[in-house]
Amino acid sequence: MAFVVFPIVENGVSMFLWLGHNVSTEFIQNVFGVGSLAQVNIENPLLTALDNDMSRNVNAVIRTVRRQRSRYMKV
Repeated sequence: MAFVVFPIVENGVSMFLWLGHNVSTEFIQNVFGVGSLAQVNIENPLLTALDNDMSRNVNAVIRTVRRQRSRYMKV
C-alpha cells in the first residue's frame, strides 16, 4: 500500500479533508467506498469506517483530532 498524505483543515467547528483532483482512485475507494471523487457525498457529516487499513488510518486521525476538541466537528 502506498503512503498517502491527506491534509486536514479544521477551525474548531468544521473539519475538511482536502482532496485534490489528482487523488488516487484507490484512496477514494478505500476511504469513501465509491469509484470516483465525483461520487463522494460531501454533505455526509460522518466518514464511514470501511474494512481496510487506509480507512482505519484516516478514521483514527479524525478521532484523534476530535478528541482534542470539546465538541465534535462535522467532516
